[in-house]
Amino acid sequence: KIKKMLFCFWHTEYDDKLERMVKECREASKQLYSLHNNKSININQLINNAINNLIYCIFTQNSELANKQQVKQNYRYFSDVMQKCFEDEDHNSAIMLKNALQHSSLKLFKIKKRKKDINFDDIVEKKYGTWRNAYFYHLKEAMNMKINDTYIPSLMVLNIHKEKTK
Repeated sequence: KIKKMLFCFWHTEYDDKLERMVKECREASKQLYSLHNNKSININQLINNAINNLIYCIFTQNSELANKQQVKQNYRYFSDVMQKCFEDEDHNSAIMLKNALQHSSLKLFKIKKRKKDINFDDIVEKKYGTWRNAYFYHLKEAMNMKINDTYIPSLMVLNIHKEKTK
């Protein structure tokens, strides 16, 4: 009972919104994988559209262009979503969010990263690699991972390396 009471004290509407988004990202990743074998659908185009839509969401607030403060809040929200997806082993969503957050149009805002974001960037770089090596560490991990229901590898990274080997 004490644990529930303490949870209620520090659990906010933001936490609920974050949890919903992480669940929706996981479902979207599963749907993307379900379309992977369909030859009439261009998966790479769907991935690019998803990244562009994420960038659009960061730049808007209630279907209108956001001001700098709102862009900063949206950026931090999606950074938190990325961290939660990473923790929940939805690497597909985490890497897409990482790519969206690193977009050059967002760098123009010069949003100062929080300390936890800087630390998380280091963790992600060690676990996934960087765009320079096409997230090779993640590919290596995905290839050595036993298939289970919780682990979702990045389809973008798998496709990059598949095209590279062709």
